[in-house]
Amino acid sequence: MSIKEILKNNSFLMKESLRILKDSLSKIGNGKVNLALLSDIIVQSYGSKFKISQISRITAIDSRTAVIEPWDNTLIAAIEKSILSSNVGLGFIKSGESLRISFPAMTEEKRLQMIKVIRLKGESNRVALRMIRRDSNNSLKKLSSNNCISLDELKVYQKKIQVETNFMIAASDSTIEDAEKQILIF
Repeated sequence: MSIKEILKNNSFLMKESLRILKDSLSKIGNGKVNLALLSDIIVQSYGSKFKISQISRITAIDSRTAVIEPWDNTLIAAIEKSILSSNVGLGFIKSGESLRISFPAMTEEKRLQMIKVIRLKGESNRVALRMIRRDSNNSLKKLSSNNCISLDELKVYQKKIQVETNFMIAASDSTIEDAEKQILIF
């Protein structure tokens, strides 16, 4: 692996780690309608598994209510079953050819639990970023031990990786703070 490939791979993996963190945080309920929370629920239908978003339209009516309107009305029972088995803690009412989903208001205790979950996800992301840094540094050390790069070059590239790691950890911390603020606002 060349130096350029190592640095490029390091950058890609760190950005992907941050993207995964943001995606995972978007699915955490905060007491208001979160369509991402619903859209990834898997429904068994037509002998296959589909995300709810693939077989229905999901819209927010107000800050605490969403409506799921399946393309095929025979899927309502399967969607109900999937929502119940997903353990997302949402209530629903069958309303003709659609389901009205209510997002319960969060209690103070629930908010504190959600903040703990957010912080755990943040810490896991920091660990992942450090592991990516470690792997990149090990690849650079391997190049150095094979006399492909000098010790001075090794230090320069390790410093570049450390600067990127610091930047991504700061971005991760900022994302965690924003998620915590969203939980505390509502």
